[in-house]
Amino acid sequence: MSNQQGFSEEKITELSTKNQQMKEAIEAFDFQAFGRLNRQFHDLIYTHCENRFLVEEIRKSWRKLDSIRRTGSAFHPKRAFASIQEHQQLIDLLRRKADFETVEKVARMHKLNTKEAFKHQRNQIHGDAFI
Repeated sequence: MSNQQGFSEEKITELSTKNQQMKEAIEAFDFQAFGRLNRQFHDLIYTHCENRFLVEEIRKSWRKLDSIRRTGSAFHPKRAFASIQEHQQLIDLLRRKADFETVEKVARMHKLNTKEAFKHQRNQIHGDAFI
């Protein structure tokens, strides 16, 4: 991301709208819509990155992870709610035009939290799942 000054109030409102739609999707147990909206949320942010190579690599990674997401093994409703809250933190920072280091730190924690949730889920014993 070149700088957070590139986020107009219109784009910040668009991020807020996507985040609200994600909240509504998870509350309606519409996990497909949640995933689609999550990707759109992140993609809105990526469009401000001047490094086209980096953006394309991120998008390739999203495509590779799609197969894991489709199995449901990467979806955690508790994590989804936390993710929405973390998105709101990012939106608030962008709205306040916080310094790059602060925005980057919160964005990095968001990604690391998602990774840790996935690792935790993967390590759970699945034989006791209630169906």
